[in-house]
Amino acid sequence: MSETITPVLTVAVLVFVFIRQFRRHKLKVFTWLLPVIPVVLGCLQPDLIDHAKVGTSIGLGAGVVVVGILLGAVYGMLLKVSRDSDGVTWLQGGWIAVPFWAALVLSRQAFHAIGNSMDTGTSFGFVAISFGAMLLARTVVVAIRSARSVRLVPASADS
Repeated sequence: MSETITPVLTVAVLVFVFIRQFRRHKLKVFTWLLPVIPVVLGCLQPDLIDHAKVGTSIGLGAGVVVVGILLGAVYGMLLKVSRDSDGVTWLQGGWIAVPFWAALVLSRQAFHAIGNSMDTGTSFGFVAISFGAMLLARTVVVAIRSARSVRLVPASADS
């Protein structure tokens, strides 16, 4: 995939997801699939790994992805999650989303600076993968919170 198209598509998905955080929306298949787009686009980057320093490059990339997963898990714990009478899960991030997205960008910059100090290139691909990982982790935590909120209704004595 083109080196120009991938960042544009990834940013478009991220902007859509970021704006969506301010509205209440259902947890559905679309919510699970949307984060996969930046992950796939990031993995398709031809310069994902610095072939001159493979181990360092993978370590830096894995580091920013792990930070994304951790931020996503905490983010998922702080989101407003509710279930309606039909059992549909609803979530809304609001302004709580901003510090998590900013923290991921800052962590990416930190890993990039570390890479530069070690003369190792870091790719945009890991940024895309880390955002997708953050969103997937957030969705997993929201799904777990929603499943735990289901209350078992005892059968009536008539049955």
